[in-house]
Amino acid sequence: MSSSYYSAIALSFLLWLSLASSHNILVFMPFGSHSHKATLIPLVQGLLERNHSVTFITNQESTDLRYHKMMYNLDEVVVPNLNYSMLDPESAEQNFFELAAQHSIRSQLKIFRHLSSQIDKVLEYTYTDAGVQSVLRHGRFDLVLLSQVVSYAGYPLAWHFRCPFILSSPNVLMTDSAYLLGDSEHTEYVPFFLMAMTDKMNLAQRVINTIITHLLNFFQDTFIFPRIQPTIEKYFPGAPSLIEMKANISAAFANTHPAFSYPRAYPPGVVELGGIHCRPAKPLARYIEEFVSGSGNDGFILFGVGSIIPMDEMPRPMLDVFIRVFSRLRQRVVWQWKGVNKPANLSDNILLLDWLPQQDLLGHKKCRLFLTHGGLLSTQEAIYHGVPVLGLPFISDQLLNMDKAVRDGYALQLRWNQIEEKLLHRTIRQLIYKDTYLSNVKRRQSLLHDQSETPLERGLYWTEYIARHKGAKHLQLGSRDLNRFQRSLVDVYLVLATVSGLFIFACWCCLRRFEFFIRFIKLDLF
Repeated sequence: MSSSYYSAIALSFLLWLSLASSHNILVFMPFGSHSHKATLIPLVQGLLERNHSVTFITNQESTDLRYHKMMYNLDEVVVPNLNYSMLDPESAEQNFFELAAQHSIRSQLKIFRHLSSQIDKVLEYTYTDAGVQSVLRHGRFDLVLLSQVVSYAGYPLAWHFRCPFILSSPNVLMTDSAYLLGDSEHTEYVPFFLMAMTDKMNLAQRVINTIITHLLNFFQDTFIFPRIQPTIEKYFPGAPSLIEMKANISAAFANTHPAFSYPRAYPPGVVELGGIHCRPAKPLARYIEEFVSGSGNDGFILFGVGSIIPMDEMPRPMLDVFIRVFSRLRQRVVWQWKGVNKPANLSDNILLLDWLPQQDLLGHKKCRLFLTHGGLLSTQEAIYHGVPVLGLPFISDQLLNMDKAVRDGYALQLRWNQIEEKLLHRTIRQLIYKDTYLSNVKRRQSLLHDQSETPLERGLYWTEYIARHKGAKHLQLGSRDLNRFQRSLVDVYLVLATVSGLFIFACWCCLRRFEFFIRFIKLDLF
């Protein structure tokens, strides 16, 4: 037989091996912003490049996956227009700068509660979509990868397809997710993600942290889940309760790392993938490169506040402060401007961009400072590329992230109601010209890069591991079957307290009897 015959057999055998070891994976994120999706995209790309088949249900087309759509087995199902404005027009119209000026946990919890009350809309909009219906009817999957953003909507999928699921968080892992994997909430040192606390809390802070954490879990299980259970049963007849379905979690991915997050103990099923989206800088567009290279030794400052916040909502007096301060600096400024109404008559050292190639700018050798809202992804990118930070947090975990950055010595922060010309100018100059901030961020950069494997390699391994071992039940802690009282040893302490109390009472009774006996002897003798 000819050599081509044997080559064809060998090629067919290798193809068979490849298909035999590949998995069908459903990635589910029908709601959320571009930044929420950023941690999932590298995983999807990596899984496709390892010959797995991926079905990705999302609310917007992923431009980063266009090449993979052509070259690999990717089916992207887009549920159009499922965003914050559709879900909650009232909150979508909220001016972020006004919200930041309020700076209260109450206002943030109000938004969280209101959005949570609209989850049934996400379910209805998602599961009535023709593409999603087709997936439900014809799909066969070995694993479901759920985004933590509105994860309730995805719990029934793992039950429907009879496969394990992994929860992927774009930020810190919610305490109830770690709890489901057998961990405790650890409210004594794990701060609630909406509160600017550290891992070293005083008694009052620990009390507040514990109350809010448990109230959130109670609110979810008692009010949110019963509200959306009828909708779940409408599209998944016979489905168990959401509490039962979410308890079947096999693993969770947390976007954390000790270089920028407070360290905490995790059970075996939690894998830290902090910085998974970070990458080396790519060449800039010519006009941007010419602008930043023209800054000379002074370098440039990057100013961006994420993909959601419209910069043209900034109050005019505050905007004028930034413009005046930037015009006084020796550095050039690349300013992300999301919005229609752009300011006129800017100084020559300011460049406005509708969209920022943020990592490419942060990784540029002339980048001296990053003015940011303090989102977790932006904070990670600043550390990855070694750039000091001026934090201007609005809401959510941004306050916690920036407090941590200040504590680690590579950042300063200003609240939006503090912005005034002298303070802003002085703070920017301090961060640029005081070497301490640069040396501290370089140390954090070293910690982030010093890993035995990249976060992406780790994430791909554990995704395949969970699929390969059908949920990896051998990793599950026995504490998963215990309730909160048992995990906290409340029942044990009650038994010990009861036994100790009975022992003390018995000793007291014996002493009383002994005292009575002594008195009786004395009376009898004398």
